[in-house]
Amino acid sequence: MTAETVPEARVPITSYSVLRDRQAYVIVYYRDQGTGALVPPLFVGRLDRLTGRWTRAAIDEQAIRPAPSACLGSAVSARKAGGMLLIETHVNPSAGCTLVLAEDLAVRDVLSGWPMAAFADGRIVYQHSQPHFVAVHPLEVSIYDPRSRTHRAIYPPRPPPPLRLEHMRKIQALYSPDWCIARNHPCDPERFDERIEGPVEVSDKTGALAFVVAFDNTVLADDGAVASVTPAAKPTEVLYVFRRLGGREPPDVRELSFAEARRRFGGIRLKQYVEPAILDRIFRP
Repeated sequence: MTAETVPEARVPITSYSVLRDRQAYVIVYYRDQGTGALVPPLFVGRLDRLTGRWTRAAIDEQAIRPAPSACLGSAVSARKAGGMLLIETHVNPSAGCTLVLAEDLAVRDVLSGWPMAAFADGRIVYQHSQPHFVAVHPLEVSIYDPRSRTHRAIYPPRPPPPLRLEHMRKIQALYSPDWCIARNHPCDPERFDERIEGPVEVSDKTGALAFVVAFDNTVLADDGAVASVTPAAKPTEVLYVFRRLGGREPPDVRELSFAEARRRFGGIRLKQYVEPAILDRIFRP
């Protein structure tokens, strides 16, 4: 890469991310204004490794509408999904955006959240952003299809399967008006702290998806003592496996205690739960 092939090669940049593959070199960046502030536009440059052609796009607030201007944050990552380029940007510790760019680097859509995995056909599994300064951070996961520009919510599953329902009942029993007021807590048993533990795995062969969710149990250990001396309960780890995600009907979902899944299937990798042999056993009547 030289000033001849890339006109901005000597321009100071900041808050950037890079993607390299056999076809192209992609860099997402802001020009460094020397103030420490990020000033739009967000630039996306692509150098075609075969032709040596340099293409650049400038993404401003108009380009991402109706998404908020906060989506023009630091470039966290750049990756490909099908024929699309995904640019993840930072909003706050609980929120981010994913800019979905077409082959010509035009913004096609903006997702409120960050990509977790992608199918070969371009469908993107993403985790939704959450407000940061709130009492609880529930987990929401959807699949975005760039071909139809549609979103399909897959998590939390509805109606709640048994393990999730059991956890909801446990925390519901804890809630009382005084407890909720003292902690400025919404006390909605359907919305509790939870997170994805480890990777999200997909299979193009089976069309399946799997991940492990950790239900936070610290609220159950809160007996009114000072938080710093209250022992935190271990999270409840639950495996979720989905299949038949491509049709109009609700997908099939199985929920298993992750500890029980390990005992049942041995110490297999998460990827193996979406492969045909294990998948058939999981969904066997």
